[in-house]
Amino acid sequence: MKKNRNLLFYLNLMIQKPFSAISTRHTNRFPYSRQKLSKALINELRLLPLPDSVEFNLVTRPGDINAFAKLIDRSFLLWSRQQALVEELENWLRDDLEFSPDGLPTGVINLYKLAVNLKYFLHPDDPQIKTSSLKSQNLAKNAPALAVISTKNDSVSDFFQAGEFFEQITLILASYGLTTDFFNYPLTLKRTRRETAKLIDSPHLPQLLFRLGFPTIIPPRTHRRPLSEFLIS
Repeated sequence: MKKNRNLLFYLNLMIQKPFSAISTRHTNRFPYSRQKLSKALINELRLLPLPDSVEFNLVTRPGDINAFAKLIDRSFLLWSRQQALVEELENWLRDDLEFSPDGLPTGVINLYKLAVNLKYFLHPDDPQIKTSSLKSQNLAKNAPALAVISTKNDSVSDFFQAGEFFEQITLILASYGLTTDFFNYPLTLKRTRRETAKLIDSPHLPQLLFRLGFPTIIPPRTHRRPLSEFLIS
């Protein structure tokens, strides 16, 4: 009898509640309430069945959240104005005469380096960049929880599995009144992506990093086209 009750509970968690949350889920980039997630909800999230390639890490300890916040700050600066961008580009360079399905010809590197160095010379300490960086850091630091979705590989199948799991978990969160917001910068550079994996002590490849919590501001939703425009009788 107890097993049947547990089965019904998870069916409700996995099907009914997410379905009802489709109309309420949205990305919220405003600060979140400091209200902590309940232990029951944390356990439910950690017990969600995972696709074959997916690993899910929920970060709730203040010290761990602070470590991520610092990484988010530093990765934003790396992406915006540091010379590490040139090193990252060099990993993608290919010889001008080399045929390759990816990468860039070496002829672009000198122009790119010139542009980056000129940017540093003209704006060595751009206050707008630092302001945006600190904003992202504080949004992460003050969130009640962060989450990382990782996969075993970087194949198309892995990307789809990570995306499908993210869709599922955001619907479940929305059904409890929570919202989410991405932090993309730590995963765009190889160095900070490895550091992200190190923070969660994982051998897998981080695909999504986001915060979750109860919103303090709910912005007006964008208009949606009526269903009649998408149905063909």
